[in-house]
Amino acid sequence: MKPITDYKKDNHLRLLLQGPPGSGKTTLACHMPGAYILDLDVNLGGPLRHIEKNGGIKPVGYDTVDIDDKGVVIEMKDRYQRMSTLLNNALHETSVQTIVVDSTTRLSDYIQGEVLRQNGKSDMTLQLWGHYLMQWKHFISQLITVRKHIVVIAHERVEKDEVDQSLKYFIAISGQFQHIIGSMFTDVWRCEVAVAGTNPPKYTFQVRTMPDFRYQLKNSLDLPPIFKFDWGTIASKLK
Repeated sequence: MKPITDYKKDNHLRLLLQGPPGSGKTTLACHMPGAYILDLDVNLGGPLRHIEKNGGIKPVGYDTVDIDDKGVVIEMKDRYQRMSTLLNNALHETSVQTIVVDSTTRLSDYIQGEVLRQNGKSDMTLQLWGHYLMQWKHFISQLITVRKHIVVIAHERVEKDEVDQSLKYFIAISGQFQHIIGSMFTDVWRCEVAVAGTNPPKYTFQVRTMPDFRYQLKNSLDLPPIFKFDWGTIASKLK
């Protein structure tokens, strides 16, 4: 048995970031230090315009998966392997301090494509969903072992409880992994847009960190239940 005093606490953030469209998920991720964006959704334009208008440090780099550097469309069966190569290159870049994967929606498609490729199939069968779950776990496990901050961005789906009619929010990915994925991260936050004034209308971007009956969130850094993102605050908590 190792003495508990030998345990080395990780000072890197492992964040699953969820929220509705337009709630600032990608913009928040761009404000992480030395951010590299794996732009699966091809949705980086808006956040970059926001940074240019409001100030801030831009990401150090990005890549897309569907189309290569020569403009050639990558076949679905080859996209997971291309993504893995791009991520591996970014992990070895000294300027990259944060790996951002945006988002789980397209990543789910790539993982299904990889499962079909490995098994020589053209359609997902009941048996292959087990392989799909294992491939997801393998991808996340490999990603979070690196000595960099990790941000995985996820869209949401909404379900209405049949008993009390309340709305509950889940990660929008195929299969049962949607109920497991949060357990593989240190933190799960939700980006939101709140009304800050009515005359004229004003809006503010905020981050929710605490779980309740609606959201399966996690807060390992003792952050407020709702706060405005500031990297300095996060960095001080990680020390």
